[in-house]
Amino acid sequence: MASPAAQAPLMPSLYAILSPSFHQTLVSQLSLMAIHSEPYHIQDDMFISTLGQGSTERTLRFRTQTESPPNVTPRQSRINGEIEMNGDLKGKGKGKALDEFPKYSLAYVSPALSGREYGEMNVRAVLGMDVTGMSDRDEIWDFVECLGLRHSHSYTRSGLLFYIPLPHPAFTLRLTITHLIPVDNPSPKTAPSESELGRAPPAQAEFSTKSSKPYIVQLSPSRSVQTVPPRGEPSLVDIMNMMRDVAGRVDMLDWGTGRE
Repeated sequence: MASPAAQAPLMPSLYAILSPSFHQTLVSQLSLMAIHSEPYHIQDDMFISTLGQGSTERTLRFRTQTESPPNVTPRQSRINGEIEMNGDLKGKGKGKALDEFPKYSLAYVSPALSGREYGEMNVRAVLGMDVTGMSDRDEIWDFVECLGLRHSHSYTRSGLLFYIPLPHPAFTLRLTITHLIPVDNPSPKTAPSESELGRAPPAQAEFSTKSSKPYIVQLSPSRSVQTVPPRGEPSLVDIMNMMRDVAGRVDMLDWGTGRE
């Protein structure tokens, strides 16, 4: 039986550490390179399982990511079932912001692949799992545990996401500038409510912009790369070359695999 890494799409990444003193300078530079930028907040709950004696350990990533709902701008909020647009109140009562809501995904993630063909990059196989019909965090958590996996660790990453376009071939790279924060009690049984989880707490949002701790910068494709790409699609080698080119145009950073 072929290993998941041999069948799954691949996700190459480059990492760098950014000093807080250069944060605003880098943001200004990336704003000129990117076609779009937005706040970025995810929580990754990592589960592991050893499938039988002598089997390799498998890692499943349960990701919660906040996104803007369709056709709702960040300035909109719900007021007793009605929408407040651009600060104009429609209705009475206490409003609840709709600028973020949680989106869930599951994926098996391999260890970093070794081999000369991967160059000096962190390349992992990522095999997504369908969570259609499951919209509740508790339900998905229970589903993962029913697969026989046990929780290993959790963390959040909060900061900014930039989309950097590449003209030839047409492709988009994603660059994030974030702080990584361990999560002590990630289980839905002990964690905050789903509405609280769906957005970065104010203190955490402030930490992401004013902390004296360094940032983690990650550069990766906007989508995973097929091991054998369809005709006309860029190959893994093409993507890695484009990533190196973009990384070379970003000042102040010493890029690596993140495993040093």
